[in-house]
Amino acid sequence: MYAAQLRLPKDTSTKEHLERVQSVLDSVQLTNRAHSTIKHLSGGERKRVSIALELITEPNLLYLDEPTSGLDPYRERQIMELLQRLAKNGRTILVTTHSTASLDLCDLLLVMGVGGRLVYFGPPDDALAHFGCTSYNDIYSVVGDTSYQVLRQQRRFWKSDIYKQFGCRRGHSNCASSLAKPQRVSSFGAFGWLSQFWLLCRRYLEIMANDRANVALLLAQAPLIVLIIIFVFPSNSFEAVIGSSDLNPLRHASPILFLLVISAIWFGTSNSVREIVKENPIYIRERMAFLSPSAYFLSKFSVLAVLCVVQCAILIAGVGYWLSWFGVNDIDVLSMFGVLLLASSVGLSMGLLLSSIARSSDQAVSLTPIVLIPQIVFSGMFIPDDAGAVVSIISKLHAAKWAFGSMGYLARVNEKIDSLPVYTILKNGSFEGEVTTKLLAMVALLVTTMITAMLAISSRRGR
Repeated sequence: MYAAQLRLPKDTSTKEHLERVQSVLDSVQLTNRAHSTIKHLSGGERKRVSIALELITEPNLLYLDEPTSGLDPYRERQIMELLQRLAKNGRTILVTTHSTASLDLCDLLLVMGVGGRLVYFGPPDDALAHFGCTSYNDIYSVVGDTSYQVLRQQRRFWKSDIYKQFGCRRGHSNCASSLAKPQRVSSFGAFGWLSQFWLLCRRYLEIMANDRANVALLLAQAPLIVLIIIFVFPSNSFEAVIGSSDLNPLRHASPILFLLVISAIWFGTSNSVREIVKENPIYIRERMAFLSPSAYFLSKFSVLAVLCVVQCAILIAGVGYWLSWFGVNDIDVLSMFGVLLLASSVGLSMGLLLSSIARSSDQAVSLTPIVLIPQIVFSGMFIPDDAGAVVSIISKLHAAKWAFGSMGYLARVNEKIDSLPVYTILKNGSFEGEVTTKLLAMVALLVTTMITAMLAISSRRGR
């Protein structure tokens, strides 16, 4: 249904979508599996689903690259018989294959040797006699694997009656005179950016709803981090009073804020780092059907951002409640939640960027520490203010630097330390300055990362 809504013209009604989908399911004999998810289908059924997706638009020409690879002989025969039925309904279907078990179902057979040289084109039955073979498998050895052998077979084909009947009749001169001038393909499937965006959001939400285990695991991260912080840090960590211990409880304030910021960035990155690369075959297919890369990217970003909102809300609510809301007013607590959400959004866009440039899900996961560890190092928690100009410039390119500074500013950490002069050594320079500047810097990083990710997705091709 989603493929039909993406590819068919805008004025196609819901009823027509349903009828078209039902017709395609009937043609590929998948009606009895209409309500099954892909993971519950066999290999042959998945191949038929792939073919069905292309049949949605009723193409006159269908080109399939090894559609039977990896299937057992029975399933392979089923697929080839299906293609034969589709061809009899008026379609031209080209199939590349190394399997020879079902070549008898083809109307015409084209054999190519090393270098792409044509060594046979004609009926499959005549191929055996032409090559002097008793089975199609023997053709491989007759054609050979050297240029000399292939060239000899090509010249032999040129002299045959089959070439005169099928090769000459389909020669370049005849084709050139009969073909009309190529026309620009109409983007009939591109029925508006907003429509595509909304449709992709709905589809992604449905995919996530069907993957409850993974979503539950992602949502469980925030409560777990809250429990760890509550277990480790005392509830008076943001109180500006001298405790019974040798140091003021405010010594815990900076580490807690640091953990909140890094956790938020981690949420966004881990939520998204596999989401583009794992759908690469689907994306490439739909990209050829006029899918907007920006609509695709923003649908991912928007749905995952909702997940980040829930995670950051759990984080700030759980830790904030334990720490008496950081000893600040309600507006500042809401502002701290906004800072975490913005930091998580930067992490989300970084994850989508990694997913856009990675070649596999494993590679995307392997790249994650490369972007997260610098966020930790350059956050302002560990590097002193006088670390040097180069380090200062590099740190400003990291969202954790600005988010950490904003959190400390909103929590009034330095102000509370000033009320206890003996502990001024605990002050952090990252907490100084206007919070507006820090927020604008994070917004700039977010926009830059999103644009870079969209460019990476737009240039993504089959890999």
